[in-house]
Amino acid sequence: MKLVGISFGKTMGNTEILMREALMGAQEAGAEISLVRAYDYDIKPCNGCNACTFNPLNEDGLPYCKSNDDFLSFMENILDADGIIFGSPIYQMTPSGYMRLICDRIGPHFDVAVLKGELEMKGAEEFPIDQRIFKPRVAGFICVGGAERYKYVNMVLPLMNLITYPNQIEVVDQLLVMESILTNHVLAHSDKLQRAHELGVHVAQSMGVPAEKLQWYGEESVCPVCHTNLLTLESDDKIMCAVCGMYGKVENVDGKVKVTFPKEAWKESRLTMEEKELHSSEILDFIGRAMPFVMEEAPGLLEKYKKFDVPVVKPKKKA
Repeated sequence: MKLVGISFGKTMGNTEILMREALMGAQEAGAEISLVRAYDYDIKPCNGCNACTFNPLNEDGLPYCKSNDDFLSFMENILDADGIIFGSPIYQMTPSGYMRLICDRIGPHFDVAVLKGELEMKGAEEFPIDQRIFKPRVAGFICVGGAERYKYVNMVLPLMNLITYPNQIEVVDQLLVMESILTNHVLAHSDKLQRAHELGVHVAQSMGVPAEKLQWYGEESVCPVCHTNLLTLESDDKIMCAVCGMYGKVENVDGKVKVTFPKEAWKESRLTMEEKELHSSEILDFIGRAMPFVMEEAPGLLEKYKKFDVPVVKPKKKA
């Protein structure tokens, strides 16, 4: 089975070193491996043109985008894989901005729940979608940065879920490496290199395993579904997982904070197909309700803003 490592770091930087160690583990576990350097691909940001909304598929049965760039070439690596390891350096407390750019391009038009709904509604003949999109996949995350204190890296692993969320890729392990502030500094952390090796083994061993039988190999965290600790306090005793969007309860037990997510709430996680399908229905319903206003009333109201004369600052070109 095929496992690809996708690195959002520089060539032979700390991220790629950890990725190569993970791929060594995956290869030992029997996976057919490959490495993708994301910066080798010229991918433009989504500009919200809505072309994909009205032209769902291109001639190859893949989600349509009018940008003429390397995005679909990049996505081929994911579509062909049974397992993926995503690796990123930590910039400004979060993963690479280029990874976030690609998350926007994957977006809802690669969301398996949205595409499954369209396929069921239209049928295979009218909606000849590439079936690789629906293939079950597993993933692991690797993040590395220079911070010595956790408060400067606590958002990075939760945000990595944005790249696996649309395609319903099941994450089975994750690794956060700190105190690697210079290029190749990660080589000082032999324990973290060994942990990356193990992560590669875990992802490889999880390929082809049914979702309900998958094992979580990473450290235990507050959220039992996405395995992150990023929470938002909704009220005095109600808490929400910032990644999953499911609600739990926070209590003071013997002077210690205890957070629990009841089992029945797990299906509300944004990472489940049930919640994805519900959200897909909400989006389609809202588009239907918004369309009359956009088509009939908005053009007249827009004139005020078109006529507003404001200087637009253009970039200065170098001589």
